[in-house]
Amino acid sequence: AAQGCVIPAAHVHEGFEMADTNHNGSINQQELLNALQAVAKHYHYKPTHADMSWVEKTAMADAGADHVMSEPEFGKFANSFANHFHLC
Repeated sequence: AAQGCVIPAAHVHEGFEMADTNHNGSINQQELLNALQAVAKHYHYKPTHADMSWVEKTAMADAGADHVMSEPEFGKFANSFANHFHLC
């Protein structure tokens, strides 16, 4: 799917560093959930069941077989997220 906006690499890196709270170079499910809760709070947004379903499906697809996100996988997810939720 075409993306309406692209998050600059420096912002992806900053977001990745903030989400990777144990600093092991990957983002696990709990770290991603914590980061997304912080984003929702920042935007004063209460995610719907459909929102959560989209996030889970997309995050799992982007994370791949190891179920954790590398920085490039996080970047792909973050851009999809920003476009899906019209954050640009």
